[in-house]
Amino acid sequence: VEAGPLVIERRSSPLCAVPPMNYGSMPIDDGHLVLNPAERIEALSESATLKPYVRRYIGGNEFLNNIERYCFWFVDASPALIRASKFASERIRKTREFRLSSDREATQALAGTPQLFGEIRQPKGRYLVVPKVSSENRPIMPIGFEPERVIASGSALLVPQASIFHFAVLTSAMHMAWMRAV
Repeated sequence: VEAGPLVIERRSSPLCAVPPMNYGSMPIDDGHLVLNPAERIEALSESATLKPYVRRYIGGNEFLNNIERYCFWFVDASPALIRASKFASERIRKTREFRLSSDREATQALAGTPQLFGEIRQPKGRYLVVPKVSSENRPIMPIGFEPERVIASGSALLVPQASIFHFAVLTSAMHMAWMRAV
């Protein structure tokens, strides 16, 4: 840019009142709570009662490339419902074993609730998905709204309670220029 030396100082808070941007939820499961389309069909074929607990799962790659993935989201699910599914019970058992084998005490503690994601940050209501990684060759950063039912993974950032105004600012030419410069 045509300007004198300019140093942009690090900030940990926004300049104005905006919703926070957070990481998505992290399963910490060695892949056992995450399902591809075939595994989703297998799980639901075995137990149709799992349907409300098998959710679309979207991270940056899934969002950018329209990849279909799912996850078990057993928040508020009864233990009896989970035990009734051999498929789900086996995946949860493997998640528990993975967590117990970790060197990190925090991960080992998560073995007490192996049916749940290790870090749950899913917002209530519609939210804005922002991939953490995107190509610098894109003229804009692809972002979009997702309903609460779609679970955002840790490979995406999310903005709960975002409005169309926030979407417009984040996809504006000014913001794109700022990102390229900074």
